Formats: sequence, C-alpha cells, structure tokens
Amino acid sequence: MENPDIPSMTGSQDMKSLIVVSDTHLGLTAGKRLFFFKNTVSHRPESLQKFLEWLKELEEEGEKQVDLGIAPGRTKTTRRLVAPSKLILNGDILELLDASERASELSTRSIFNALLALKCEKIYLIGNHDFAMNQVEGRYPFGKSPVQIIHDTYPLGLGDNHYLFLHGHQFSWIFRNMPWQIMSYLRDGAEAFGLFAWLLVLAWLIALGFAIPTILGWITLSPWLANVALGAAAVLSLLAPPRVIISVARPIWNLLFARSHRYRRKRAFDGFHGWWKDSVKKIQPVGRIHIVYGHTHLTGVFSKQEVQKELGKTIEGPDFILINHPAWVSDRKYLHWVKDGKGRYTKVHEGVFIYIDADGYEFFRWDEDSCPPVFHIPRELIPPRPQERKLDDKAEAWLQNLRWPEKLLEEWKKPPILKE
Repeated sequence: MENPDIPSMTGSQDMKSLIVVSDTHLGLTAGKRLFFFKNTVSHRPESLQKFLEWLKELEEEGEKQVDLGIAPGRTKTTRRLVAPSKLILNGDILELLDASERASELSTRSIFNALLALKCEKIYLIGNHDFAMNQVEGRYPFGKSPVQIIHDTYPLGLGDNHYLFLHGHQFSWIFRNMPWQIMSYLRDGAEAFGLFAWLLVLAWLIALGFAIPTILGWITLSPWLANVALGAAAVLSLLAPPRVIISVARPIWNLLFARSHRYRRKRAFDGFHGWWKDSVKKIQPVGRIHIVYGHTHLTGVFSKQEVQKELGKTIEGPDFILINHPAWVSDRKYLHWVKDGKGRYTKVHEGVFIYIDADGYEFFRWDEDSCPPVFHIPRELIPPRPQERKLDDKAEAWLQNLRWPEKLLEEWKKPPILKE
C-alpha cells in the first residue's frame, strides 16, 4: 500500500495561478479492438492542442477576462485569468495501457511541441493508465520550463488555500492493494513485437497442442520432437501471453468490470476513506485541504460533510473538499450528449480545466468551436448540487444568464445517464 509523503503546504508569494487538466488518454482511439469488444472512449488531441495554444496566448497577453454571466447575488460578471505559474497534468495524460506505441507517438508529437513552448512549469502526476512513466520519475528540462514527473501526490499552497493534487486511482482498493502495475509490463511486452506478436501466439498454441498431450500421455512423439515441443512451449509461454492478455483479456475486463470501478460514487468515497485514513498521518495540520483529482471522468465538488453523510460515518483529520475534474476524451458510454449547430456531438462534462489562484478555484469548459472558446462553469452548478435534485431558483436564474449555447444549457439541467 502506498503511503504518500506529504510535506507542508505553505503558500507561495510568487505563484500567479495554476491550471489543471486530467485524463487526456493520448493515443486512445475509439472503435473495435477485438471482434465485438468496442472501445467507446477516444482521445481528443486536436482539442487539447488548441487549448495549449490558447494557454500560450494567455502567457503572452498576461491575462484574459472570461464572461461569467449575470450571477444572482453576485456583482462580478467577469473573471480575470492570469498566466499560470504551473500547469498540473493530473494523470492518465498518456494512454500506456490500451493504445499502441504508434498511436501514442503520433498523437503526442504536436502536444509535446505545444507544451515545450509554454513558459509555465509542468507538473506531471502519474495515473493508472500511464504508470509506465514511473520509470522516468524526476525533473527534466522541457522547453522553456522544466517538467516534473511525480508518481503519487503533489501538495501546494496558494495564498491562504492548501491543495493536494493526485490522479485519484489511489482511492480504489484494487489500485492500493493489488499488483495492477504488472499490466504496464505486459503491455510493453505485447508492444515489443508489434503485430509479429500474433505469430508468436500462433506458434505458442501449436507448441502447446503438442506439449500438453505429450505430458498427459495422450500421444507419443520421438524424444527429440517431444523436447522441441516442450522447449518451444516453455519459451513461447513467456513471449506470447502479453499480447493475449492486452488484446483479449483487457477488452473483456473493460467491457465487464472497468465501468463499475470508474462511475460508482459511493465506492469511490469508500476508497477515498481508506486512502485518507493512511494518508492523513502524513499531512501537516492545516485548516482545510482542497484535494484535486481526476480518474472518474466526471465532475464533482464534495465537502467533508457530504462525504460523511454518503458513507454514514465520521472521517477523522482536518477538513477537506474533494474537487473531481473530468476527462478530455469523448466517451460514448454516456447518453449525456448534445448536437451542436454543425451536426457534431459534444458532451457537457468534456474538456474541462480547473483554474486556481489566490482567490480560489473555478471550473472552465474548453470548446474550440465557440467564440470565446472558454465557458465558466459555476460551482453552484457542479454535482452533486444541481444534477441530483431539482434546481433552485438561483441556479435556474444563473443558467438563463450564462453565455452558453442553448443546447448546452438544456442538457446541463439533465442528470448524466450511463448508457448500458
């Protein structure tokens, strides 16, 4: 079990702002993987590329004003975004489980070039789908600023607020207690031989076809042929299974089990509680910690009181707020899709980034097809508040005054539905 070493989260006077993105899964493409096993999730490298170009513009201009709409009870109608000091890449940025080396390389070339052009420091937190990055953990020169690759958690203070960043797979019992990391090694083994690995699988099956009956006494082979069959079966049993596991067993797992681990909130809260009980021993005493994580591909803001109510138990330690930010992928398992004016489909909780400065944090949605491309998502409209009970008058009024496309406004009022 991992015990994150969490140092003091003191404020930084020279820190301007932070921007957080998660779960881009670069290299992951939709479509059939094995016969009827379909991959419903697809990366969006073009969208991410344009967002990074927008970040470069923000650095060059120093700041941008984003329209917030007319908020009931508030006087501000715009939010000043300043160029970030750090870009937090909060896990599963690269798809190093369910994507080929060719797809990963091709989809990341322009992304890396865009990251190299940014002045802000890049903090890369490793997730469960890019665990292989653990092999290169450390700090490296990366264009105009360094990149720091971290395997677990990243604490940071900004103004009077304390933040703790992690991917979020740590909240899962399986990821904390089982040797799931072996999947990264199996994927590397499968990719090492490319498509040639299927010939190894065929040779392995042929060798087993002779070796097993020979061992069981069902057939009799000459000594030299029996030794060849047994030796080939033994060697190929090391080389062929990785391709079978990645291309056959992995799609079956994704189809039957992966969804239950990703989308069940109470299970995630149970997992968080298990992680928290161990981690809180390492946390310096502070008033409140904002725990920022991805992994679930959903949006949510949950107070300590809400988590305790959901679990029906008291959670020890300092006060906290769970801030869950969604993915930058297209996930066709959702019915929570709307059609835009050009006939294309988009998802409400897609392409969202978190902006953090001394005044706190805000959610923004990136949509390169709109002008301006950045939409503010008020915290009052983040689940569990609006999408699990009837919208109150304040939220209804806010929705009517947001500078969002009409279709998006209509869809935001509906609860997310997972397609069976």
